[in-house]
Amino acid sequence: YPNEIAQTLGSLGRAKKRLDKNIEVETINEETLNQYPETYLKLTELLEKYGLASPREVLLSSADEIAKVEDLGWPVIAKTTDLRLLHKAKIGAVIQDITSIEQAKEALGKLKEWDPLVVFQEKIKEGVEVIIGAHKDPLWGWYMAVGMGGSLSDTYDDRSYIFLPATKSQMLQALTRTKLAKLLDAGKSASLVDAMYKLQQCVLTTNGITEIEINPLFVSDKKVIAADLKRA
Repeated sequence: YPNEIAQTLGSLGRAKKRLDKNIEVETINEETLNQYPETYLKLTELLEKYGLASPREVLLSSADEIAKVEDLGWPVIAKTTDLRLLHKAKIGAVIQDITSIEQAKEALGKLKEWDPLVVFQEKIKEGVEVIIGAHKDPLWGWYMAVGMGGSLSDTYDDRSYIFLPATKSQMLQALTRTKLAKLLDAGKSASLVDAMYKLQQCVLTTNGITEIEINPLFVSDKKVIAADLKRA
């Protein structure tokens, strides 16, 4: 109804004013913006700069150095480094539970179909799997999504959204609107909100980037690990 439209627009306007008054992010200096991360390695380095660590991993383009994979400890996971692919696992661009050099060589050959560079990672065995992502809409600007990640991300379609920039308390409020929140104790919730805030700082201070998605982000009481990445 027309009155509901007016009420909704009014609420959006009031919410925007509150956001503008409660921004905790530092003032952005255009001259010091991070460069756009063209490659997988540049993206992982950028996220590391903001405290979002990757699993232990090795990047290979040739079977000549395949022995390095064994240093990660079996089993390992192999993935393409193509950052624009959607649903990598569904199209075969992720290979799980590799337990030998022979299997690693086979995975390297298959995954080079998408990108010459292949990443082998340790398998993370603890923590809750989460999806967080930031997207820059042409009309509304930056917003962030959070919810259940990994294999559950499509099953439960669990997402909560928040416009950026946002405070940590606003991010926590967004988190409480998800099914994911029921799986997290206070320590894990704090770790996740801290990771969301770090991702916000990253996207707001990086030149040319319009989207970053981390799925899964493994969340434990003491740390978070960004296990799989997509960017635009």
